[in-house]
Amino acid sequence: MEAELKAKVKKDSRSVVINNSRFKKLKEKYKVKDNPEALRYFTSILNEDYYQRSWNTPENFEGSKVLFTMNDQKVTYKDFAEFLYNTQRRRQARQPFGKLVASNYKDFLESKLTQYQEDNLEFENEEYALILNEYRDGLLLFDLMESKVWNAAREDSTGLENYYKQHQDKYFFDTRADAIIASSANKKDIKKVAKMLGNNESIEAIKKQINSEKAISVSFIKDTVTTSHQALPKDFKMQKGVSKVFKHNDAYSVVKVNAVLPKTQKTFEEAKGKVISDFQEYKEKMWLDELSKKYKVNVNQDVLKQVKKDLN
Repeated sequence: MEAELKAKVKKDSRSVVINNSRFKKLKEKYKVKDNPEALRYFTSILNEDYYQRSWNTPENFEGSKVLFTMNDQKVTYKDFAEFLYNTQRRRQARQPFGKLVASNYKDFLESKLTQYQEDNLEFENEEYALILNEYRDGLLLFDLMESKVWNAAREDSTGLENYYKQHQDKYFFDTRADAIIASSANKKDIKKVAKMLGNNESIEAIKKQINSEKAISVSFIKDTVTTSHQALPKDFKMQKGVSKVFKHNDAYSVVKVNAVLPKTQKTFEEAKGKVISDFQEYKEKMWLDELSKKYKVNVNQDVLKQVKKDLN
């Protein structure tokens, strides 16, 4: 479908006019100088092999000769010969070799001009150049951060453990609860579950009485949770026993807290992810401090004020 649409657009008379106009402007812009002798030469070396898809350049082929120039760039006979060699693989209507060469030359020149324009866009379009420079700077910064901060922090096992020991008070578990959380859209079912939990019935026993193979009326979570757990309301209090039925996240819920676990220190392994993140921030700060001492930055306050004013 995409190929068909492209072909239709190319054949459309309006598209042809627009494309020819663009092609002409690019030729003038990049000061294209054709070699009239080139088309005659290529016409002379083409033969019926081309339509059999077996054509190749002759032994005495003059590949180094200049086909055309655009600005300071030279395109040679060899470049166009490779283009012709590849186009013979496409099914083309049989026509005199002169017309065939002229048609392919136009396509070849157009593709070269388009490529040249794309390659030099940053020198012609200031906005594009700014975006490209920003992208390049971003890549450089990423590479630097990766080598100086992120990887350095992850791979420095001794430094990580020392950082953990020096900041142990930052890494702990908040008050948690060994709990069962039951939830349902049906308030009556949750009330039944609350009563069963109060009677110390197991989750498996409750499921058999409340749920069936065809429908699951009540879902259960059995885990060690904090007050920030998504299944709990913000004002939930960690108290041993069965809670009152409450509505949360468009469902009715009840919680049985088997045990309240006090705030406890995390081991290095338990805190490792956060330790790495904090150690990376520490490494970054140290690196930036080192750079600021090494390279003095002077800010033109007048220009800065003007920029702020323009942005507002």
